[in-house]
Amino acid sequence: MNRRKRANPVAKGRSREEEGGQSKYDDDDPDAVSRALTKAFKSDPSIENYVRLRRENPDADIEVDVVLNYDLIDYYLERLKKHGIERELLFEALGDLRDGRAKLILTLLEKIIEARKMETPHNASRGRVIPNKLIDWIIVACLESLSDQIPPELIVLIRERLGGPNLGYRRSAEEQSKKSSAVFLAGQMKAQGLQPTYSTISKMIGVSKSTVSRWFKDPAEFDRLATIEARLLEQSGFLEPLQKRRLRI
Repeated sequence: MNRRKRANPVAKGRSREEEGGQSKYDDDDPDAVSRALTKAFKSDPSIENYVRLRRENPDADIEVDVVLNYDLIDYYLERLKKHGIERELLFEALGDLRDGRAKLILTLLEKIIEARKMETPHNASRGRVIPNKLIDWIIVACLESLSDQIPPELIVLIRERLGGPNLGYRRSAEEQSKKSSAVFLAGQMKAQGLQPTYSTISKMIGVSKSTVSRWFKDPAEFDRLATIEARLLEQSGFLEPLQKRRLRI
């Protein structure tokens, strides 16, 4: 759905507050309005925030994709592969390929049928049954990949009914990504003659110290992983200046 806010030549240079309305995003550049609204929504992707922004800006474009994050895609691919869904099938579905979406949907339906036949606590605990939350993530990811073809309100509504923007797998994927970043940054510090601590690393990646200590319960294991990472970084030469990061600590 392509919405564009029409510029009002009479109201040029005036905000909607000055005209008696509520929006603070009026602008003669629809793309600038869209970027501002999208940023405002993604900073708080709740349905309350979306409804408020949409009511105040009924004609503007607001991008609502928050679950489909290609930076975290490897996390999902690893779990999909365990259930016989290859990366090519997912990418065909997420791309502009109708046949790819059909193949993935049929595969998911088959997986659901299989799960009904063998769904027991034992099979579920052993990962033999594809989890509902993984199916939900695929549904939302496919919806978001079609955001230029279907109303964003429908995406927001279905996503909300399936668990909201913070679906279980998205939270897990983001946590795993931050955990990997913690090891990478600890290796960066060690390679540059610094001693990483839970406190410094937590500030670098924006989590609490207790979160880092939960990820790495054994300080000796954390130090071992950081040392391995440091050696790899020294060999590859892929070292980044830590000065800017350290200033924030």
